[in-house]
This record gives sequence, structure tokens and C-alpha cells, in this order.
Amino acid sequence: MLKGRKAKTILVLATSVATVAVLLFSMFTINTERTPLTDAIESGESTLRAVDRSHESMVRFAKELIEEAKELLKTAQISQEQARVSLTNAKHTDDEFVLNMAQNYEFLLESSQTMDQGVERLLAINEELQKALNYYQQRSYVSAADSASICLQSLEPLINNFAVRNRTLENINYLYLASGHRDQVKYAVIEYEDAMAIYLQYVQLLKSLKEGAAYMQKTDEINNLFNQMQNDMANSAYQNAKQQLDELSRELEDLKNPQFQSAASLASQLDPSLLNGLAHNTAEDLKNQLKDLTGLDKFENYLKSVEKYRQASVYLANGQMKEAGEATDQALALLAQSEGQSGGGSDVDRYSEALEFALNSLKMQIKGQPDQS
Repeated sequence: MLKGRKAKTILVLATSVATVAVLLFSMFTINTERTPLTDAIESGESTLRAVDRSHESMVRFAKELIEEAKELLKTAQISQEQARVSLTNAKHTDDEFVLNMAQNYEFLLESSQTMDQGVERLLAINEELQKALNYYQQRSYVSAADSASICLQSLEPLINNFAVRNRTLENINYLYLASGHRDQVKYAVIEYEDAMAIYLQYVQLLKSLKEGAAYMQKTDEINNLFNQMQNDMANSAYQNAKQQLDELSRELEDLKNPQFQSAASLASQLDPSLLNGLAHNTAEDLKNQLKDLTGLDKFENYLKSVEKYRQASVYLANGQMKEAGEATDQALALLAQSEGQSGGGSDVDRYSEALEFALNSLKMQIKGQPDQS
């Protein structure tokens, strides 16, 4: 009995001690009740994650990593939902600091949602986009333009949303942010601008495909004439080369028409570095092929140099050394004028370098021959 009573007494005492300990602990435990401020900070954390995932989704699409873009899109949307719940709770206050903080994070959240809309639309038109790019590579420019037009119907309406969100981000007041978020928010704004640039680049590419079909068809004709002219020059068929040069000049003059120059202006704004794969190659080719007036002038100047080279070759064949030398010097002078000109693309620069080499070789050949005129 004594042992049993002792045991009961010990049990009662132990229970009492435990109860007192719980009461004492509760007195000194920090109150973990949520507040509008903690909700605002948490909304910022979720929003910054969402912006980062949205940006990465856009980047993955541009890298043609479609499945990764889809997965990142899903994670961005989950973070957006979490941010929206926290923002709603954070607004249940009269505290101006918290309300301004919530407004800042809402600006960012809306930018993330716009980026996601952009990725969703790009994913939706991706199959048609690939058709447009493949048609272009196959020189089916009208078909490429038709597919590009279909894509633009989906992409263009969102351009204004991107612009509005971009202006909204300029209204972020960095005084009303959690201190650890300020640099992150600045980076998030940069991520938004980068994602917007990628989206707009796809729009620019598709517009160039749509508007540049007629220009590209004429460019193919010019390239064929140019190849024939080069072949004639190589085979000393100088009269045929003269005809090709005259026709080339007429074709280039046609390209100065406002219709063609409008397409060239679009292509000049392309930035292939923002794209990858076939989209990158197509943007680069369009920018090179659709020449603006400066580029056309440079190409025309090159053709004038070729004509002088042709004349010099004819004079040399006829033993007219003085005239051959003069024509060669004139050709070199024309090329020198083009060196400071922008535009024209790397093709004209390459042609000019090759022609300069040929002219210098011809000049040495002329100096080594007696004047028979």
C-alpha cells in the first residue's frame, strides 16, 4: 500500500509540474498570429519567385526547350496563386506602409502574369511559327507570310499589355519594400524587360516574314542575276556581264519603292541574338537580305565598281593599258567610298573585299604589260 500511494503521489506531482511548465512556456512564447505586414512580405517572396520562373519560361521557349518552358510556366503560376492570397490578406489594414508595399508587389505580380500570357501564346502558335520558318527556308515566301499572319493574330493583341505593365513597373516606390527585397525587385524589373524584348522579337520576326515576302522574291531574282554576272565575268563573257549589271541596277532601283523599304525597316530592327535555332537564322537572314536605302546604295556602289572592273578587263584584253589602269583606279576609288558606309550587310562587304583583291591583281597585271594603244 505504501508503495502504491507513493506512486500515485509521484504521478500527481509530475502531472502538476508538467501543467505549470506548459503555462509558463505559453507566457514567454512569441505570438505567431499572422499580420498584414507578414502577409505583405510573404506576397513579395512569392511574387519574386513567380517573376523569376516566368522569365525563365520565356527564355527556355526562345532556346527551343519547349517542355522546360511549360514546366516553368506551371511553377510560376503556383507562385502567383500564393502571392495573390497573401496580397489579399495584406490589404486588410489601414497601415499606409503595408498598403504601399502590397501595391508594389502587385505591380510585379501583374508583370509576371503578363509574361506568362506571352509564353502561353507563343506555345499556342509554336507549330504555326515553325511552319513559317520552314517555308522561309524553302523559299516559299508567300506561304511563310500566310503562317506568320496567323501567328500575329494571337501575339499582337498582347503587345499593349506588355507596354502597360512596363510603365506600371516604373511606378514602384522602393521605399515601400521589405529591406531584403530591394535589389531583388530591381533585378525582377530587368527580367521583365528581358522577357518583353524576347516576346516583341518574335512579333518583329513574324512581321518581317509577313511584310517581306515580295522583297525576298525580288532578292532571289537579284541573287540569280548576280550569280550569272559573276559567272560571265569569270568566263570573260564581258558583254553578257554588262547586260546582267544593267538589269541588276534596274532591280535595285525597284527596291527603293516605299513598299519594299517598309519591309526593310522592319527587318532592320531585328535582334537575332535574342533568338535561337531556326528563328535566329531566319532573323539574321532577313536582316541581311532586306536592305534599306543605305544598304542598296552600298550595293549599287559595289556594282559600279564591278562595271569599272569589267571595263578594265576589256581594255586589258584589247591591249589598252592606259585605259585599263584608269578604270581600275576608278573601281578602287568607288570601293574606298563604300568603306565608311553602314548597311549593306556582310555579303556586300565580302564581295567588296574579293573585288578589291581582284582589282589589285589586275593592276599588277596591267603594270607588267606594255601599252599597245
